[in-house]
Parts: sequence; C-alpha cells; structure tokens
Amino acid sequence: MYAYAGRILRVNLSDKSSEIVKLEKDLAEKYVGGSGLAAYFLYRCGVFGVDALSKDNVLAIFNGPLTGTSAPSTSRAEFCAKSPLTGIWGESNAGGKLAAFLKFAKWDGLIIEGSSDAPVYLLVDPNGVEIKDAEGIWGRGCYEAQDIIEKEVGERVSTAVIGPAGENLVKYACIQVDNSRHAGRTGMGAVMGSKKLKGIAVIYDSREIEIANPKEFENEVKALRERIDKNFTCNMFKELGTGGYVETSEMFGDLPVKYFIQGTFEKASEISGSKMASTFLKGNDGCFGCRIRCGRVVEINGKTIHGPEYETLATFGSLQLIDDLKSLIEINYLANDLGVDTISA
Repeated sequence: MYAYAGRILRVNLSDKSSEIVKLEKDLAEKYVGGSGLAAYFLYRCGVFGVDALSKDNVLAIFNGPLTGTSAPSTSRAEFCAKSPLTGIWGESNAGGKLAAFLKFAKWDGLIIEGSSDAPVYLLVDPNGVEIKDAEGIWGRGCYEAQDIIEKEVGERVSTAVIGPAGENLVKYACIQVDNSRHAGRTGMGAVMGSKKLKGIAVIYDSREIEIANPKEFENEVKALRERIDKNFTCNMFKELGTGGYVETSEMFGDLPVKYFIQGTFEKASEISGSKMASTFLKGNDGCFGCRIRCGRVVEINGKTIHGPEYETLATFGSLQLIDDLKSLIEINYLANDLGVDTISA
C-alpha cells in the first residue's frame, strides 16, 4: 500500500502488552488521514461511553498518507480520545517531527489503552515498543522531561510529553511535541496523565516511503513549493510568525480585546510579530518538511527559547489589555513548561 506503513501499534499500559494491527487498504481509503482513522478505531473501542479520565479511555495518535514524504507541511500528528474537557470527541494536532518519525518507524499510528500503576514513557521503534520507567521524570516540566528522555534515547528522536498539568489531570492540559509544538484545547495531556504516561519517544532506522508515481509526485511537490514561496501570507508567517496576524486581526476587528467587550487595542503593535522580530527574535524554526518555518526562536534573560504564537499573544495579551511583549514571552514559556493550553488557560 503506497505512502502508508500498513501497520498500527496497539499498546496496553495495564498489562504491558502490545500487538501489531494491520491497516487494510479499504479502511485507509475510506477513512483518509489521521483523524479519520482515529475516529474509526476509537468508535470501535467504545470510548463514547467511558469516563474520559479512566483507564477505559483510549488515546489514538495517527499520521497521514503524505506524512514523511517530500510534500511540504504534512508532519502533523493527530491526538484523539474522549475529551475530559468537553465529554465528547477530543481531537488536537501538533507539528514538529513526531508524525514523520512515526511513519519512518513504519507505523501509521499508535493506539494506547489501559493505564500504568507507575509513571512510564513509551520508546517506539520499527520493531515495536518498550515501556520505560518514568518515575524519575514524573513531576518535572515539559522541557526538562524532554531533555532527559532525549539523553536516555540518543540522537534522532522525536518526543511528546506532558507537564505537571497533565499529571494532575487539568482538563485543558496539552501535550508538548519536540520542545516547541503543542496539541492543546481538548485535554489530551490529561488523558496521558490519567494513564501515568509521561511521554512518547520515537526513533527510526531509515526514511523509506514508497510512492506510486515518484516522478509525477515530485513534479506536483515542486509546483506546490513554488506557490508557497510566492504566497504573501506564507512569507508573512515566515518573517513574522503567526504573531504577524496580530495587527491585521486588530484592524479587521478579529483580535479579542478586554474579554471581548472592546473592539480595538491601540497597543496591538507592541505585542505583534513585527515587534518581536525587531526586539527578541534570534531566528526561526519549523516542523519537519515545512517551507514556511513560522516558529519563533527568541532570546530573553540570556536564554534562548521558543516564542509565543498568535493565540498566546491574543489570550494573554490583548484579551487582558497586556502590552508587555517580554512578559508574554515569559508567560508562554511557563505555560508550555507546565503543559497547559494557553487559549483555555
């Protein structure tokens, strides 16, 4: 089956077992993409009738058919489960390297069931999974936890972890992927916490993905890259990050101001992507295979960290009439380290 790995890894944290589930072609064609496959398997598992923070909830993590190929901006991992925040379908996706590394490890997705008695993290490779002790990193922030796992596992690893918020079952806890990307809003971090699952690490051997018509595919990819490179919005995000939308959204009346009771924010430029670019910005980074690379790398208090996205600048900035960009960068770092979604928080 072209583009797909054809395998799904199913892990049970309660009895520490795992099995390989074959992904049938007709299923892949009917439920295209990560969220489609996740919805199918979660429905089959019956999660709609369980407590979202019980061991009976199931966490599904899937990539898509284009993930890991040369197609730009396709490294998105879908995290799906019953949401502890809403009590219904929970879905969140994050960039970084995780989705691509899963595909390179020859997996289309992970299905995680049950719950562990003690903190653990999963080490996934092409041969399967090893359930590792995480007692020593339970209680630590996302950044430190990821550093520890990366040192234990070695180079060429992608990680997804939770912070203290997820461990304490905060219903809007998020999952941090590769130190700078987040699966937020629906409480997927709390689902991991309820399973005593501190994190997931993925490693691979090679990057072989079979394409049906490689030459035609690369021609389409080339054309798409050229379109992206010429697109105004894509170039704006590359230069200014998603924070480049702050001033535009304020002009359109789209920026949330003073808890949505005020229509304009005169200090919008003080928390914008252009302001960040002229003050704290040191560089940019991006998800695997992305042409835009909208991620902000900033330096503050002598430390190089990732800067905030538009949503954080809006919810902690204009929504509360805060125009101190340095403070917003610090708040963003703290929220990320705790593992809380900055929109819901």
